[in-house]
Amino acid sequence: MPPSLHSESRPASLLSRPSSKKSSARSQEHHGDFVYRRGSKCHAYSKNVAPYPLSYNREAVEMNLLDRALMYRTNRSVTFMDYKDKPPKRVLDLGCGLGAWSIDAAKAWPESEFVGFDLVDIQLNLQYVEPSIARRIKWVHGNFLERLPFDDNSFDHVQLFTIAFGVPEDKWHSLFGEIHRILRPGGRVEQIEEDAMFPVLPRWFTQPLHNAVKRGSMKNRSEPSTMMEYYSVPPTLPHDHALLEMLFDSVFEHRFINSRPSSILPGYFSATFTHVISPPLLYFPMPPLAPLPPCPSQLPPSSSPAPPNLRVNTDFAQPDPSYVPSPLSASTTLVDHNSHSPSDTAPRSAPAVPHSHTTTLPTLQRVDSIVTISTVASRSSDDSHSSAPSTGSSSSSKSIVRPSLAQAGETVELGSESRHKLWAMHTLDEFDGEHTLYMHLHRAVSLVYSLKEAMWEELQTLVRRKEGLLVEYGWQEHEYSDEFSQKRFETMWERYREDVHARIALWHPMMEYGWTYPRQDALSESELADQHELRASIMQARMFAKDNEIQPTLRAVRLLVGIKES
Repeated sequence: MPPSLHSESRPASLLSRPSSKKSSARSQEHHGDFVYRRGSKCHAYSKNVAPYPLSYNREAVEMNLLDRALMYRTNRSVTFMDYKDKPPKRVLDLGCGLGAWSIDAAKAWPESEFVGFDLVDIQLNLQYVEPSIARRIKWVHGNFLERLPFDDNSFDHVQLFTIAFGVPEDKWHSLFGEIHRILRPGGRVEQIEEDAMFPVLPRWFTQPLHNAVKRGSMKNRSEPSTMMEYYSVPPTLPHDHALLEMLFDSVFEHRFINSRPSSILPGYFSATFTHVISPPLLYFPMPPLAPLPPCPSQLPPSSSPAPPNLRVNTDFAQPDPSYVPSPLSASTTLVDHNSHSPSDTAPRSAPAVPHSHTTTLPTLQRVDSIVTISTVASRSSDDSHSSAPSTGSSSSSKSIVRPSLAQAGETVELGSESRHKLWAMHTLDEFDGEHTLYMHLHRAVSLVYSLKEAMWEELQTLVRRKEGLLVEYGWQEHEYSDEFSQKRFETMWERYREDVHARIALWHPMMEYGWTYPRQDALSESELADQHELRASIMQARMFAKDNEIQPTLRAVRLLVGIKES
């Protein structure tokens, strides 16, 4: 079994490696790289010295590996640059995190030497890496917002991967200047960044879920639960999680970090490096709405015990063969596929839905001026790089949602026509696009989760200042206290986690790939009736979905490549 990546769960021997000299960024009142706040693992530096707001919880750190895997699969290489048979001799992985890219690149370039530079000591222990690779890698720790501890003209390649959330906007000039200084003439720099976006869930999706919770509270208690009181959301807000979205944005604003680095980086980057190439932004939209999960009464019987987790289906019966998952997107009829017959939309004993089951959602053609819907019949190898909108979906073709490039004029493009080839869209099309998007939503939400402590600090500041802004979000005069605000924040947080878990619906693509839906305890008649009522409410609520609420832009990724003049 591979060792854990976290100090609290692995033996000390895994961490017993020589450590380089630390930057002066270390706060004198802390010992070690980290401080734990209410269960979250955060770096132990002040915001003025190291404004990076994300936590180092296991879930957050390891999610970065998914992005690495996507880039490898997209480009079939560890870099978007074509070094042919002459890879760089000395490479810097700036903001290396776990150091996975350095290790992978060292395998691909057996003659190259690597330095991984990061603020904190979370890198993989090289004792557990093949010696021929480990001896060519060195971990160095410090603050890249200060002068880098490397000589002039000492690297042939510098790799930057999602470091933007740790760089205030007024620091980009100096950081790129430092990278330019340490690059050798002719050296190259590659940077990949994404924008920070709060995945918004519209009210038509969340209200049926919340109403079900309230009904359950009323049935089980003489009065609604106290926790539900804290979750009351004024109807004037755009959606139920508007306060969390505001706190999310405030985290970046108060650190002077631009949460949309894709819009500013081309200017800073091209002011420092020559021969800059940057393709259009790569967009990943929201995945289609998954069908409703099967009720326990609809799961096939099995004599085997319930599995503790999802696993490849070997011992357990397949779901009902009549269950045919179908994403609720463009040109998709509103059918509950959990019913046993296509003509019997509502489950037995369920309240009738006052809409025909054949009602069709509005056709989705364009979202945020980006093409996200096309058809199998109309696609070709050439339209991977095209920004022309789809002309509609054929009745005989399945509508699909896929990643897209921004259209001309919507975003900065730099370099020759070859810039479009840097994003290998034909390779992205080889993925099961719709199912991949569920993981992209999971990845986007993980960014929100990793900001929990920073968002709580923003709310705490507003409460202590008795900011009138909170009145818009339901605060009363007597509620400006740490105790109340913490309870309300935790309630809002858990509700968001539950709501977004339902939207991500990872069970859907997993079942498509042969995994078994997890077994559930049998429900009482009352509980089963509640489930049917909830399902009917969700089916009805979907009828009110607007186009831009179904597949808005979820992730926007920027790629920049630069060369230092010879």
